[in-house]
Amino acid sequence: MATEIERDSHLILRAVYTWLEQEDDPKMGRYELSADEVLGVTGLPLERVEDAVKLLVSRDLLTALETYGGLQSVSPTADGRLEFQRVSTADEAPAAGNTYDVFLSHSSHDDQLSADVKLLLEHNGLTVFTTPSSIPSGKWEQQIEDALQDAVDCWVLLTPNALAQSVWVHHELGYYYGFRYGREIDQLGFHSHYIYPLEEPRPGLYDHLQGNDTDDIGNPEVVASIILESLRKPLNLPSDCEPRTYQTGSGGVIAGDSQFHQEAEGGIRAGLASDIESQGHWQIVIRPATFRQSRVSDFSALYGLVKDSQVRFATCDFPSMDSEAYAQSGESWMGEVFREDIPEAWTIHQSGQFVAISAFWDDLSQLCRRTGLSRESLFDLQQAVCFLTCVFEFAASLAKTLPGNDDMVIEVKANNVAGRQLATRRQLVSGGDHSTTSPSLSHVVTTPRGELVQRPRDFASESALELFKRFKWNPGERVIREIQAQTSYR
Repeated sequence: MATEIERDSHLILRAVYTWLEQEDDPKMGRYELSADEVLGVTGLPLERVEDAVKLLVSRDLLTALETYGGLQSVSPTADGRLEFQRVSTADEAPAAGNTYDVFLSHSSHDDQLSADVKLLLEHNGLTVFTTPSSIPSGKWEQQIEDALQDAVDCWVLLTPNALAQSVWVHHELGYYYGFRYGREIDQLGFHSHYIYPLEEPRPGLYDHLQGNDTDDIGNPEVVASIILESLRKPLNLPSDCEPRTYQTGSGGVIAGDSQFHQEAEGGIRAGLASDIESQGHWQIVIRPATFRQSRVSDFSALYGLVKDSQVRFATCDFPSMDSEAYAQSGESWMGEVFREDIPEAWTIHQSGQFVAISAFWDDLSQLCRRTGLSRESLFDLQQAVCFLTCVFEFAASLAKTLPGNDDMVIEVKANNVAGRQLATRRQLVSGGDHSTTSPSLSHVVTTPRGELVQRPRDFASESALELFKRFKWNPGERVIREIQAQTSYR
């Protein structure tokens, strides 16, 4: 004899089958019932609906409906409604051969955020396409369009970076929506999504699509949760997941914590040579994760902190230092400016923040003469690996001397790189177009101090690989290690 919950389940199944047999679909695949409507259609109060649905799922009856009847989901919603969602025709259903559950569109300035979101979604069973990791080689444009046609949902990270600097995110969402609209697959844009910062103004073209706002768009866990929630899936974190939040503002790599940002702008700009900024150059920030204005209480100790942490390689020093007698200073910072050899300027602040700007070594080398190209056309990968190794070795030494035990943040940014091609000391990198259209490329590492002290070259390798991916080139860690092995101390 059937139990009460089994009888309830039969009532729900009968209501679902009745709906599936309708020829028209006035609710566009989304059938919602209020508490009164649930009672009228099934005869069940809401408190009995959830138990009945769980029974159907446990007996695979909903799976059978999903497979043979076109039903996508049946579940009580958080606001007390029972929702049946179906795909009413074969044309409206996502194609059986869809390669990707999610196409994740984003600004290249948010590559690291997107990469972390991708890892979280994949850990939760979704297939994800996002640049640059999903395109190991070949023509980007065609592969992107193919992926857009072959994705169930498109999600755009509409960060301030994307709004201010990216054309591609708008193109990708427009192409996706236009393709599906033209094929009458998703005319109301239910599969076209975007995530944007709370209270951030949005372009008008996004108004009729599926928007989700958040006050923490730089947090990969928050972004992944929003996407999974749309699929009625909880976020399960990997056991080794480390919480990270990325800066997504148009200010770029230095525009992190507002206090650190204001401090850096005031210090480095005070003695900065404009000719450094006008050419290809690195912008480096090394700082504790939390702001303490007088972390280094003794102002006179600032220069010594940098001197004791300086890295002296056979090919270079970082940072360049002359003598404390030539140092410039402000209310809470001290630094030096160089205009000979490799132009460079740096400052160290009492908060523990170190900021540097340094011209590309390769722009000043003989590489340009060998290739016949102008210096503004090249980005030397060996010099980049060497410089980043210097930076992270220095950051590890500095981390050991700064008071406190909070995490360290290392931000690297290559500026004025649009149109440049990857090159070695002898020739351009072969195997396709390895150039970038982005004016700046950045990467941010947040790590416990102990990890930084123990593995500075690992972090340098990670940053180099992330930057090279923006040139559509992924040589693998072994190549980076081989270059690093040639970088020796004096």
